[in-house]
Amino acid sequence: SPYVQIRPHHNRGAMTASPARSSSRRPRLIAALSAAALLGHLSVRSGLLGFAAPPSTEGRRAALLQVLAPVAALSLGGGEARAMPDEQLAPPVIKDIDRCYKQIQQGCDWMYFELKPAMEKQDLGAIRKAIGAVSLGAHVSPLETDLIFPLEQLLSSNIDSQEDGWVDAVRKVASSFDNIKDVVGGAEWGPAMTSFEDAREATNKILADINARSEKVYFTTMDDEYANKRYKRYLQNKKDAISFRQSAGGVLAGALR
Repeated sequence: SPYVQIRPHHNRGAMTASPARSSSRRPRLIAALSAAALLGHLSVRSGLLGFAAPPSTEGRRAALLQVLAPVAALSLGGGEARAMPDEQLAPPVIKDIDRCYKQIQQGCDWMYFELKPAMEKQDLGAIRKAIGAVSLGAHVSPLETDLIFPLEQLLSSNIDSQEDGWVDAVRKVASSFDNIKDVVGGAEWGPAMTSFEDAREATNKILADINARSEKVYFTTMDDEYANKRYKRYLQNKKDAISFRQSAGGVLAGALR
């Protein structure tokens, strides 16, 4: 799977001694997560178990989280262990954050500057365009490609994602977007905005945790000052993307002549 790559990492317990952690749990956790990833890959991505067709994006995500969450909890002794609040993230996690943090921030921009205004205006067409809808055919929203997918990648990098609360947070983000899709068709704007705020809060939880446990601040969280901090950058990124598409289209047109 391009989004689930469970890899054994170094023993973080060796870096920070903590009575709440046991180094003997780490090999069990790594082995369990690796086995879970293989099982999830077979049953979710290829449909080999039960000879079923591969499920939708939402189905794959739900199955992935269902596989990872209980295995991680059991391997840690029923979920009793918890990450130390000031414990630094492991180098493999930081490596993946370095690779995808700009993409995640752009996903937050799309959520805040495209989806949120559309919901405030109660513009059903704009909401469906921003969040992605079956009625739009093959359209995949940046909420999927730039926010949820890279966050799911970080779940596989951080072997403590369950105890850190990241698994529950990503599940909340995804389910909130799904709920928005379900309720806006019936003009249930109150529940839709509640789901938006749930998604924002869950996303901020992960971003703030990463900032607090890294040597630099990677993310701008979606607080009340987010527009002042990010809107100009978002507009510039949007202009750059349009220019790139136009240039690429011109090159392609010239090649076909």
